[in-house]
Amino acid sequence: MNPRLLWETLAEDLGPGFAESRELHRAVLKLSRSFTEGREALEPAYFSDPLLRRAYLAYFLPLGFAKVQTLLLAHKGWLPPRTREPADQRPIKRAEKPTEMPEDKPEPSEFRILDFGCGPGTAALAALDTLKRVVKSGNAPRVAVDLVDSQPEALEVARRLVARFAGRLGLGVTIRTFQTLPDGEAWKADVLGHDLVMAVNVLNELPPEEGVRGRETLIRLWEQTRGFDSASRQIGGIDSASRPIGGSMLIVEPSHRVASQRMVRFRERLLKSHSTDGAVPRGARILGPCMHLGACPVNRTKNWCHFSEPALDSRLQDLSTRVFKDPRKWLKFSYLFFKREDFTATTWDRLTYRAIGDLHPVGGARPERRLSHRHSAGHRAHTLAIDLCRPREKLVLALPAAAFPQELREKLVRGAVVTIEEGADEAAKKPGGKIAPARVRATPMTSRKI
Repeated sequence: MNPRLLWETLAEDLGPGFAESRELHRAVLKLSRSFTEGREALEPAYFSDPLLRRAYLAYFLPLGFAKVQTLLLAHKGWLPPRTREPADQRPIKRAEKPTEMPEDKPEPSEFRILDFGCGPGTAALAALDTLKRVVKSGNAPRVAVDLVDSQPEALEVARRLVARFAGRLGLGVTIRTFQTLPDGEAWKADVLGHDLVMAVNVLNELPPEEGVRGRETLIRLWEQTRGFDSASRQIGGIDSASRPIGGSMLIVEPSHRVASQRMVRFRERLLKSHSTDGAVPRGARILGPCMHLGACPVNRTKNWCHFSEPALDSRLQDLSTRVFKDPRKWLKFSYLFFKREDFTATTWDRLTYRAIGDLHPVGGARPERRLSHRHSAGHRAHTLAIDLCRPREKLVLALPAAAFPQELREKLVRGAVVTIEEGADEAAKKPGGKIAPARVRATPMTSRKI
């Protein structure tokens, strides 16, 4: 992940020497406290304040960009199908201009993105950069970006940054802006649906009593994703009709309990709407973090699902050190990633889990749902455990510390996809039974080296 082009895009708005400005440092700190402790005291139109706007662009945009791109790279099911470049489609070179087309109806062949609550276009910028990075060279589709935000000042900044960034990436882009999400019929007559819908920090901005409103908003956003009836089309010259798939929706929130629990309740409602008479949900697949379509084990509990991944942007860490006296080397977030896909699936394969906690030492008795070696009381303090997500209740995987290979310890981290070989859990439940670490596999969400 190389954010060089992002910082080059922001340079014109930030000005020289912004990282050393104590005035900007104080503005970043003010925004941070407002977002976490006193949002009611923050003016809704804070983007109209030049200093607060620069502070947001200097810190919160790169931070959100890194979170969204981390998730887009970790879950690639949202990407358009990739084939070799058609003979009549030449690569778009960086020098080609203008990149931004007049605001107009998107073309059917464009990859369509909706950034809801976009602010300065943070999620859209991350999606454009990810498309350019992962799609075969010269085969990146033209992109239509719809930006929605209640602040006109933020929308103007978003339009400018998206156009400028797309130009640096060499991507063709059509941009439209809206202060509210257009109503159904008018919108559907103009757009067949979006390939990628993103909502970042939307639930976090709502007061605690407005959880229902948040879920209703997410349902409306889900309805903006491209359905199966419009799946048979060309995206950048690539035929997408070979798979009965539709659009995707990514929701990203801070790693706070309230916003995370709101996402969980939206998840339960959406899956229920895609299920008939309690059958396995059909038409909606979860790209992440869940590895199953069953009931969430943390729904309406004191726990919540959140993750931490390395922050690799050195400029962001430098500014964090200046402002907070801490480099803040970890990106912390909660998220939910859905995709429309017409397939029949089981609720869960009973082999694959998502780690929803950190590997930690334990001692004393634990609930019977723990999957572990059997060991004497004298060795309990030398046991390592990690919480794994499965339908209805979490599973505590516990193993003697001495039995843990170092390679497995490094991979068995929060956010990792964990596979336990078939039959291992049943074997561990028998008298004298145990699970061998060799029967456990773990794949971290990203590289953990920082």
